[in-house]
Amino acid sequence: MSISTAIPVLTAMTISFWMRTKQDSEGTALSYATQSQPNELVIKTHPSVRVIIKGSPQGDETDWDLNDGKWHFLWIEWESSTGHLTIREGARTIGPMTTTKTSLEGGGYLVLGQRQQAQKKFIESKAFVGEISHVNIWSVKRTDFEVMRKDCIGLHTGSVFHLSDDTIDLHQSASIIASDACSGTLLVCILMLLIIHMKKLLDSDWQYFLPLLMERTLKVLFPL
Repeated sequence: MSISTAIPVLTAMTISFWMRTKQDSEGTALSYATQSQPNELVIKTHPSVRVIIKGSPQGDETDWDLNDGKWHFLWIEWESSTGHLTIREGARTIGPMTTTKTSLEGGGYLVLGQRQQAQKKFIESKAFVGEISHVNIWSVKRTDFEVMRKDCIGLHTGSVFHLSDDTIDLHQSASIIASDACSGTLLVCILMLLIIHMKKLLDSDWQYFLPLLMERTLKVLFPL
């Protein structure tokens, strides 16, 4: 799936998404290619989680086994001012690792589930086989990992990109299906929404916030 959203120059970023796979071969969750560098940014998910920035693999191979057919929430945060890169999955953390202090180029081609050898030219043997959901990209280094992991309704969407039907173009065997990535935390999400909006409902214009709360809750209960 390619992204129709324009990607700006990034001096910092946070990327989060849910993934589920039983893939045994090498898999790529995300790749971003520019004219000068096909591996400007790559997120590998198997046989280990690893981030490639400007063509250089960062850190050591992880021993995280994410191909167990269960949903996993991945979080990558990076900033060019320090070069620090951190990868999180559940209670596991790698980093901060010291990486490049150079900004990521803008105007490239962002693809989910495919590795690129050049812009729009894919390496089929390194494609992701499975499901990817709730993809968000911000142009800042965020630190609210736990908040975002529990946000399955979409209170916080990426400032650069968030996954929706109108921001992607499907290629080959990719398809859009209803995701159950947050089904196990649905009650927690709804309770969080109620808590977050309760003060607004009491102190502000409840005629605005109550429909908003109902709309986002219904999207989780009855996804299209």
